[in-house]
Amino acid sequence: MKADYDVIIIGAGPAGIFVSLTLTKMGIDRVLLIEQGKDIAKRDRRSGRDLLCGWGGAGAYSDGKLNLSTEVGGFLNELMSTEKLETLLQEADKIYLRYGAPEKIFGANFPEIESLSANARKVGLTFVPTLIRHMGTENCASVLKKMRRDLTDKISIKTECRVEDILTDKNK
Repeated sequence: MKADYDVIIIGAGPAGIFVSLTLTKMGIDRVLLIEQGKDIAKRDRRSGRDLLCGWGGAGAYSDGKLNLSTEVGGFLNELMSTEKLETLLQEADKIYLRYGAPEKIFGANFPEIESLSANARKVGLTFVPTLIRHMGTENCASVLKKMRRDLTDKISIKTECRVEDILTDKNK
């Protein structure tokens, strides 16, 4: 294992994995990714801790629904323009596809949208039609395993390792 790193990432959930993929694409390979939970191959989705912690994060054994919308899922639109957010969303989706996510998208142009929207308005709700890429439980884990394999020889990965302190050298 390398002694010095340019980047240390804490957590191998989606953010940590995608940062790792992005850094290696940029040619930055002195990277250490630390995860407190188990590696994806060792996780047991019937175990409470393994269900929440480990490679892939809490969603590793979810049904893998990727909401392809800038209007749901958080408040990133408060941090960047809708155009930038849309670009990043498309880039993330392409990465999932490259690692085996199914190409089929759900929620696109179905006749009930107007009716659902009108019914929601009647009770004071806003219906937000959203495109969804549904990976499925087994495929979600498979995609995460492929990402793990791809990063294995490119960066240092340490699982079952809890970060307790962050030490700096002269505030650098």
